Amino acid sequence: MPTIDDEVLPVTPSDEATPFIFKPENRANSLFKTFLYPTQGGIAQPNLAGELRGLYGTPGALAWHPEWSEYLASRPPAKTHWGVDIYAPVGTEIVAVCNGELSYAQQANGLGLYAKLRFTVAGKIYEFHYGHLQAKNGETRSVLKGDVVGYVGCSGNAGVDGICATIPPGLGFSSAHVHFALLPPQTAGAPKRSNPLTVLGWTLAQPIKPAML
Repeated sequence: MPTIDDEVLPVTPSDEATPFIFKPENRANSLFKTFLYPTQGGIAQPNLAGELRGLYGTPGALAWHPEWSEYLASRPPAKTHWGVDIYAPVGTEIVAVCNGELSYAQQANGLGLYAKLRFTVAGKIYEFHYGHLQAKNGETRSVLKGDVVGYVGCSGNAGVDGICATIPPGLGFSSAHVHFALLPPQTAGAPKRSNPLTVLGWTLAQPIKPAML
């Protein structure tokens, strides 16, 4: 049974609409400082922002389910995934995807150490959340797009499968990832999540399934 690494929240309504779309000059091209994103065995594509996490399971019982990493994915047992899981090895630098106000929080049973990037569009306040960090970079402050906000890790419930911090034998990657979510303004009747990929104009790659899985 996979670990569900979403934020611990009440049941949320479905995504109703994309609230806005960033202009290219106002957003980063990916979560990563490097030009090409980390891969799970394939070749990074310059026009894509990253890869979906592919690996789930436990040592000796690994499974390949990148579809579980997508926004609004249905995961057992009957749970909706309210963000996207973007693959990256532990320790990878991740950056602010737009200008905003950076802070950090802890959620032991969910996202672990996570970064919160708050920004305003048309007078409304939104937040990006970056979950399961290994470490933060600095403290609460204003940041510009491209500034490093933290480092990929296995905090919260991402590491309980035993294949996050440690690369499994025979594989060149693990289940390490960033749980990336967008929170619209929390008002009555409003959706509690929107698709961060649509807002940023990003597309993620479907990773190549390893031959041994």
